[in-house]
Amino acid sequence: MLGYEAPDFVARALAPHLPEGDLRVLDVGCGTGLTAEALLTHRKAEVDGIDFSPEMLEQARDKAFYGELFRADVTKPLPIPEATYDAAISSGLFTHGHVGAVAIPHILRVLKPGGLFSFSVYWKVWDRGGFSKMLGKLEKTNAIEILHHEQESHFRMLKNQHIHTLVVR
Repeated sequence: MLGYEAPDFVARALAPHLPEGDLRVLDVGCGTGLTAEALLTHRKAEVDGIDFSPEMLEQARDKAFYGELFRADVTKPLPIPEATYDAAISSGLFTHGHVGAVAIPHILRVLKPGGLFSFSVYWKVWDRGGFSKMLGKLEKTNAIEILHHEQESHFRMLKNQHIHTLVVR
């Protein structure tokens, strides 16, 4: 296999910033559940998932660790009340042909005050997808604080394939 490591990168980046106690986490673009599974190796949490694809949600449903699963377009307001989650996590969503930075405010809205969002962005869409600009704007207006930002190779067996791994509060 190619050694896909993005789910573990975002889970490891998030884990040291999580508060003690019970946690409710939203896995954004949950797909087959790899990211939630990686998170749960680092920290116990109640995890819900959201994805646009019914087929991906069916695969996620087969994983016993999800509470609720939502089908939604994350580029639009989410069907989740404001300030519901302690954290959100995502890997593989912000890449070619998927979702741009427009989704970030919708995800931040469902986080409790001080909530955390750990995610990866494929390097080729960092500027083109508006991530650099959006995060800079949110940081400048004090809407977020960037706690972690690292560029790393997310495939052990492929060269020149990088992601930005971030944690924002």
